[in-house]
Amino acid sequence: MAFYFTVAVASFFWGLHNARIGLPSPPASGQAYATVFVQDATASPTLWAYIDTDAPWKDYLTVEAPKHAKWLVVIQCPSVRQSGGHPVALATEAAPQAQAEAPSSPDVTVQQGEGSPRGHVYLRCFSPPPAGQAAPGIQGVTLPALETDQAIGSIQTSPTLYVEHNGSSGLAGLFQVFPGAICPQTATPSATPTSPGPGGSASASPIPSGGASAQPTASASPSASPSPTAGPPGPAIPACFAPRASFSTYYLPASVTTHEILQHVNLTGYVTDSVFPNEITKSDSKSDEQFTWNGAFGLSPSIEVTDQASQDNSNRAIFEAGVAFGVCAAVTIGFIDKLFEVIFDWRKDRNKEDPGQSAGGQPEKPPGPDGPVPQTSAR
Repeated sequence: MAFYFTVAVASFFWGLHNARIGLPSPPASGQAYATVFVQDATASPTLWAYIDTDAPWKDYLTVEAPKHAKWLVVIQCPSVRQSGGHPVALATEAAPQAQAEAPSSPDVTVQQGEGSPRGHVYLRCFSPPPAGQAAPGIQGVTLPALETDQAIGSIQTSPTLYVEHNGSSGLAGLFQVFPGAICPQTATPSATPTSPGPGGSASASPIPSGGASAQPTASASPSASPSPTAGPPGPAIPACFAPRASFSTYYLPASVTTHEILQHVNLTGYVTDSVFPNEITKSDSKSDEQFTWNGAFGLSPSIEVTDQASQDNSNRAIFEAGVAFGVCAAVTIGFIDKLFEVIFDWRKDRNKEDPGQSAGGQPEKPPGPDGPVPQTSAR
């Protein structure tokens, strides 16, 4: 009995150990996004992303734009803790029929600039690993999607980005407003803009157009509205709220060029399953490969590889787990069989030690003065 029990428990835990090795939990899904907005929609910036497989905490962006063109980069990381930067909530307002597709307000980091600065815009989505722990390598790389985000990809229209400024702490919030959005129920009754006239005066909150992103246009001074939900389609969402701080307006550029470069790619021992879209590959000075993807809006490259050694180890672990679970099942059946045999023998010995117990399970009556008392049954 003890032998069967010991073998069953040991084989079960050995199989469980190998199953965890052979069938590891999939990594947490997540996508990084980097989108450049401009104040002048006719500006044509170029967005570069440099991704390092050996040091993902050093991933960075560069922006090239015409001289004096002001731009703003919004970075949204996957569901991981950012190692730096001041997070700001990105609120999304869309048309009622598209609001369900809009994601909840994620925390993003923002970097503003002008022209083509020499500095880098670091993504800061990952922290350096602890001392002695290796970098995740090619299998753990995260390639950000450029010039798009969750809302833009879902709603498939161009938003207007309102940046709320706070004099003491810089940026206070972001409002990404899509065509057809109306004032939300949570807004405080305030001013609602009206359509601009030919000679309208400039306003602090331009009205987003009903189509693609456009230039900031002149608009008439907003008039008071008793209800925040009574505004016409496409109002300037910040005007739905009580005056708090000044807003600046940014747009998706009418034209943009994006490049994403994956550096220090060492595919030794790996099998490349898929690469999308087609990339330009070249070798760098360290004999590692460098993948470059070129595009415009919505550039979202991906590369899938399989570690051949890890795959072999995984297959061997799965085989050993199957053998261990098989042994566990067979020994468990033997243990149960022995258990029933012991119980049966115990009951048999108990009946022998208690002769007063009849075969039917009823105690026998003691004999009377004239002999045994016959057994009677009630009718």
